[in-house]
Amino acid sequence: MRQVCLRQHMLRAEQPHTDTEASTALPKAERANCVSHKMDERMSKRNPRARPRQASALPIRPIRAQPQVLAIAASTGGPSAVQSILQQLGPEFSLPILVAQHIARGFARGMVDWLNRTTPLTIQLAEHEEPLLPGHVYLAPDGQHLLAGPGIVLLLPGTSADRYCPSADRLFETVAAAYHNMAIGVVLTGMGDDGSRGFRMLHEAGSLTLAQDEASSVVYGMPRAAVAAGAVDRVEPLLNIAQAIRQEMAP
Repeated sequence: MRQVCLRQHMLRAEQPHTDTEASTALPKAERANCVSHKMDERMSKRNPRARPRQASALPIRPIRAQPQVLAIAASTGGPSAVQSILQQLGPEFSLPILVAQHIARGFARGMVDWLNRTTPLTIQLAEHEEPLLPGHVYLAPDGQHLLAGPGIVLLLPGTSADRYCPSADRLFETVAAAYHNMAIGVVLTGMGDDGSRGFRMLHEAGSLTLAQDEASSVVYGMPRAAVAAGAVDRVEPLLNIAQAIRQEMAP
C-alpha cells in the first residue's frame, strides 16, 4: 500500500500538474486503496488502539442432512418428559433413540419397564456394541455412560470423578463425531449444565438441536445452559418437541 502512495508522490514530483491531475494519473482502484490507507493512518494517529479494517470470517455451519439418530438428555423431571415425547412420536417412528437420563442407581431398569408399558416404542437397557435399530430406545445401565458409534451403541464405565453418569455431554459429543449433521439432539428439563458442551459440538456439526422451554420444564437448568452456550436451534414447549422432530424427518 505504501508503494502505491509513493508512486503517486513520484508522479507529482515529476510532472507539474495540479493535485487533481496527479491523482487521476493512477488507476481508480489504486487511488481508492491509497485513500483508504491514508484514512487508516489518520485513525491510528488519533487512536493508537485503532487497527486497519479487516473482513471478519464467520465459521460456516454444515447444512443439515436427513437424520439417522435421535439423542435425548434429561435430569430432574426427565422421565415424564421423555415419556411424553415417545408417546407422541408414535409406533412408526423410524430412528434409533439414545437417552441419557440422570437417575439414581437401581432405577434404570424400572424406568425401562415403565416406558415399555406406557409408550409404543421398544425400550431397552443398552448393551455394548449392539446395533442401533429403528424405533428402539436405548437407556444407559447403572454406572455406565451411553455413547454412540456409527450404527452401534457404546458403553463406558463411569468413575468417581464423573459429575454425571450417564453424561449428556459424552452422549452428544459422540453423536456429533459419529453422525455429524445427520442427527437430532434434544435437551430436556434438568438441574445443572450437563450437555451444554456436547450440544454445542452437535450444533456446530450441523445437526438440529432442540431445547425444552422454561415454562414446561420442572427445572430450567440444562436447557438454559445449552441456550447460553449458543448450542440451540429452537426452544420449544414440551408438547411441541415431537412435532419438531417429525418435521425435521420429513423428506
